[in-house]
Amino acid sequence: MTTAVQVSIREVLARLDDIHPLLQAEAEDSERLRRPTPAVQDAVKDSGVLALMIPAELGGLEATPLRILEVIEKLSHSDASLGWLVRALAAETAAAATYLSDEAVAELFADGAFPLVAGQSTGTTGHAVRGPGGLRVSGSWQFAPGVSMATHLTVPVTVDGSGERLTCLVPRSRLQISDNWDMLGLRATASLDYTADEVAVDGGYIVRIGPDNARRGGVVNRLSPALLSGLNQAAWSQGVGRRLLDELAPAGSAQGGHYGLAARWGRVLRRVRSALLSRPRHPGTAHADVAGQRESSPGTGATERRTRDDDPPRVQPGHADVPRDQPSHAPLRRGTGDAQRTLQ
Repeated sequence: MTTAVQVSIREVLARLDDIHPLLQAEAEDSERLRRPTPAVQDAVKDSGVLALMIPAELGGLEATPLRILEVIEKLSHSDASLGWLVRALAAETAAAATYLSDEAVAELFADGAFPLVAGQSTGTTGHAVRGPGGLRVSGSWQFAPGVSMATHLTVPVTVDGSGERLTCLVPRSRLQISDNWDMLGLRATASLDYTADEVAVDGGYIVRIGPDNARRGGVVNRLSPALLSGLNQAAWSQGVGRRLLDELAPAGSAQGGHYGLAARWGRVLRRVRSALLSRPRHPGTAHADVAGQRESSPGTGATERRTRDDDPPRVQPGHADVPRDQPSHAPLRRGTGDAQRTLQ
């Protein structure tokens, strides 16, 4: 169990700045061990970042999506593996806090402490059989970041007979862990596989994931798993992208001064980040819909134009991404593996 650290988001950000030198110093050892070193694990727990998405009523920070974006980006900038691991641990722990029964929460989130949860809460590759008071679950799950730090793992299953898709919370000690994570990238995430063999789970630790079933928490706790995962991965990508530009900056400056590679991509990244973090200045301005509709802003006098789905996109002559001797629009290729499309 982890003791909750009573801090604000601003204090978490400051603490992440403070531990940056430690994360850099320990990064090589973490990569070698394929999990964060003990010193890094302690520093992360003390920073308060693991309570980022836990509902406030349970002592968590219940951060808004924009704050999550900011915090995970900062940590990922310091260490890509650690950012990936923490965003997964924080999200799975928050899911347990959001969906578990009151009895389970009273046991796990008592006296200012909380569990650390890893796993794949929606990958229902396991199966379960109903029994007295709960389920008996079996199955195998892959690539769960942070298993080395977790106290509990999520076990998503499909119930035999009914086809229900449910998620169980099980102590790590009751599962078989496969220490098989040996990849080229993100080596320190400890994204291990795990297996359950006829494990009994009490009904209070069985949940149905989805916004309509949230028992507690705020806006972020009612996001679908897909949306929350997208938010976290966007934050991770921004942090890693900024770190890449920082590493390239000396070479980019040497090759082109102010107009070097790093400077150009830095401007692009700043514009993307600004768009993600800022609210629209003119909420009433019309935007294109998924069908390709383009509407003019009120008062411009421009006419409405709708692009049909079967119309090829218009490409300016000499477009850098489309050779002149090829058509500007390539149809979707089917039956050849991954779908391919010429990028416009």
